[in-house]
Amino acid sequence: MGVKGLRKIIEKHAPAAVRTGVKLAELAGSVFVFDASLRIFKWSLVKNARESPDGTPTNHIFGAFAMTDCLRSVKIRSVYVFDGAPAEEKAACGAARAAARDCGGAKSPDARVWDETRELLDLLGVAHITADGEADPVVAMATHTLVDVVAAANANANAAANANANANAPPPHVYAVTDDLDALAFGATHVVLDIDCLHKTATIISLADILRDMKMTQAQFVD
Repeated sequence: MGVKGLRKIIEKHAPAAVRTGVKLAELAGSVFVFDASLRIFKWSLVKNARESPDGTPTNHIFGAFAMTDCLRSVKIRSVYVFDGAPAEEKAACGAARAAARDCGGAKSPDARVWDETRELLDLLGVAHITADGEADPVVAMATHTLVDVVAAANANANAAANANANANAPPPHVYAVTDDLDALAFGATHVVLDIDCLHKTATIISLADILRDMKMTQAQFVD
């Protein structure tokens, strides 16, 4: 569920591992693997929430569509990993802590939101899977074995066609997109934060640079 203050520790002791203002265009051809539960919950926290005519919140719809459009405009593909049980509890606590440093009663979106997001991703041809448990280790694993993660998705025809079209291409660079830096402890090679679709920039944290600058092994970092 995350180590409180880990980003500040990394910025203090391994500042070179944190690259801010990275142009998304520099990452063209790569794949962003999202912790879907945290991302959707983060969209739901946006002020001035969008609603349908009947008052139903639709931030998740606008968020997923805008993010997909943003990344495709710079030739970055997306994969979303949903939590298995207990997704709601993890999302409510994890995203709330990232946004407000406190789980303080934050309410997770209901099942309709998760289902509608999956449906939209299918329509957009974006691959997605549901992990057996929490998404964190699967998101981290994808930075090493993306093919296995996407194959497990049983993605729709459009996403599968996109994957097949790239079957003979060199393996893409893969980045974990999550506010929960536990992904680094699970072995994610790079974590993407602070995606800014207006300016087309992001922050990237490199595990290799952390270990180098902090002079420790992966096992020591986990401890």
